[in-house]
Amino acid sequence: ILYREPEFESDAIVASFVASVIGYSTYMGFLGYGEPMLPGADRLIFAQPWELIPYAILGPLCGSVSIFFALSLRSMERVIKSLRGVPRWLTPALGGLATGALACILPQVMDGQYKFIRAAMTGELFTNATLTGSTAWVLLFGCIVLAKCVATALTVGSGASGGVLGPSLFIGGATGACLGAALQTLYPGVVGEPLRQALIPVGMAGVLAAGMRVPIAALVMTTEMTGSYGLVVPLMLVCSSAYVVGRRWGLNHEQVRTAADSPAHAADAVIHILESKTVAGLTDHAWPLTATPNMGLRELVERIQPGTRPVFAVLDNDRIVGLISVPDIQRIMEQPALADALIASDMMTDRLSLTHPDRNLYQALETLRDENHDVLPVVTRTHPHRFLGMLTRERIFETVKHDIEEMHRQVLREHTGLVAMEQEGQLQQLALGVTPRKEKIQRLMVPLQALGQSLRQSDFANQFGVQVIAIEHPDGSLQCPPDPDLPLQSAHRLVAIVHQA
Repeated sequence: ILYREPEFESDAIVASFVASVIGYSTYMGFLGYGEPMLPGADRLIFAQPWELIPYAILGPLCGSVSIFFALSLRSMERVIKSLRGVPRWLTPALGGLATGALACILPQVMDGQYKFIRAAMTGELFTNATLTGSTAWVLLFGCIVLAKCVATALTVGSGASGGVLGPSLFIGGATGACLGAALQTLYPGVVGEPLRQALIPVGMAGVLAAGMRVPIAALVMTTEMTGSYGLVVPLMLVCSSAYVVGRRWGLNHEQVRTAADSPAHAADAVIHILESKTVAGLTDHAWPLTATPNMGLRELVERIQPGTRPVFAVLDNDRIVGLISVPDIQRIMEQPALADALIASDMMTDRLSLTHPDRNLYQALETLRDENHDVLPVVTRTHPHRFLGMLTRERIFETVKHDIEEMHRQVLREHTGLVAMEQEGQLQQLALGVTPRKEKIQRLMVPLQALGQSLRQSDFANQFGVQVIAIEHPDGSLQCPPDPDLPLQSAHRLVAIVHQA
């Protein structure tokens, strides 16, 4: 899962590794392993420590190019949104027309098969071209990098079908080639052909890492696609530095900052509580509302407490054979002639949703939701339908509530800065229950005249014209209602209702 900040989906890593290996091996087993994207990249290696200097330059350069790429894409999206009078179906055509005009100047921007990058990698581009001089090659590669960013923004940003993964690789390869040509221009006797070639696949990974905000994935993907396994060290350096420089301007708007901001993790704390507890711990083994299949309706009705909506478990010896709820009984009671003739087996529901003691509460809650039940019979796995007790929705709720409250207390103990928020929350809750719209709650210091006296002794309401509804102690706790005989101290705060004019 992609995030803007460094983050791992720890629960998915192992499964992802297994799925990737099996999927990759299966695919290649049918279609073959083919050739790497860049010929000769598998022979390139990182040989000298001084080579880290060019790679140290390449990383921030790839990050900067990624920023330009992202800004181009966003600018085009804003332009398209501003064209209010243009039909939506026409904007991709306009983007394609502009891309075609750009390709008339630099045809390389239309290269979707990396032929230009492959030719630069093998050196064929330099032997067959009419350009002379290293400076000309630097300018050409630089113009192609910028033009490819703009061309991709014109197509993808205008709403045409397409993605940014392939263009990112092309732009990164051209960036590496541009730096290689620049280094050969400045230091012709220092930068050799192997280093110039190595900058191309490493540049691919750099732009991909910054643009997609996936430094580790970019390293692995580029290594596999190009076969550049001997360049792992410079790939790590370039991917990391490019990511640091360009991650703020990523290409994917949908990426949230961290896992904490992801909707998929919004209920992690509650789900953890539910998954860490089993049904066995919350089962009511002494379920009082049981009946035999032959029990009469009137006997069942006599066992119902006023104001309750019980559910009867119908047991045949120790096996559960059905459930009877209050609505089932009410439907029968509407026909008095049948009341004396019916027994439990006539009224019960034999279509049962059951659970087992070793299941976790999250699984049980899913069953309760799917079946819209308030209770769930618990049975053994070894003896089907052998009744052990009943699990109630209310019991699950109380357990989760208790654990969340305990977690809340631990948070306040560990993070004292959050106590102020807790106090404000208590004040807001208090205000909701006691104040009309024309009045508001305020925290007041104890007046000098009232120090050492209680609310009763000082006749506080009449003397100061406010109604004290709580006393806040120095530790932040609220005493509500306030003790009228408590001597007031300077460390106290009075939570009072103040009338608004």
